[in-house]
Amino acid sequence: MKEEYAEIIELLEPVLYALPDVAETIRKKSAEFGNKRQNGVAYSREELVEVGMKSLSELMEYFVDQAGKKGLLGKLVAKRAGDYLTRSVTDMLLGNET
Repeated sequence: MKEEYAEIIELLEPVLYALPDVAETIRKKSAEFGNKRQNGVAYSREELVEVGMKSLSELMEYFVDQAGKKGLLGKLVAKRAGDYLTRSVTDMLLGNET
């Protein structure tokens, strides 16, 4: 069982290291474009964060796929870990308590 956890941690490491960069990029884009208008429509910070979260979601889908292929504690566990990380980053970006 310890080996399986080690493999999961190994798969998660690049994702975890990428999270601060993803969060910072989304924050910068949100601040940069939050008050600008495009085609006469002002976009809220929340809408911009939602768009930015798509790339994080794709990153997590990759993780789930890789974990599923390796049969590491099942795809469901990997998906739940990915969902939790996505929610945590979303809460952090929106200033919600985690």
